[in-house]
Amino acid sequence: MTNWQPIETAPRDGTRIIGACRYYTKILAYSEAIEADEHFPHRVPARWEDDGEGFALEPTHWLPIPPLPCGGEDEVKR
Repeated sequence: MTNWQPIETAPRDGTRIIGACRYYTKILAYSEAIEADEHFPHRVPARWEDDGEGFALEPTHWLPIPPLPCGGEDEVKR
C-alpha cells in the first residue's frame, strides 16, 4: 500500500487520483486554467476538480488509484 503524499507532489496532467480533502476522499483530476474568450466569458483558474462533477476542491494529500483486483489496468480509466 502506498502512503499518502502531499498534494504538491500529485500529477497535474489530468491523471485521476484519490484526493484527501478535510473530511472525505474523492476521485480528483487537475484541470488547467481556461482563458476567457468570445465563447466562454469568464476565466476559470487551474484547480483540482471532483471527478464527473467539476467542483473545485482543496485536497491536502493524494494516492494513486490502484488497479482493480479482478484484472487489469485496461479496465480502469485513469
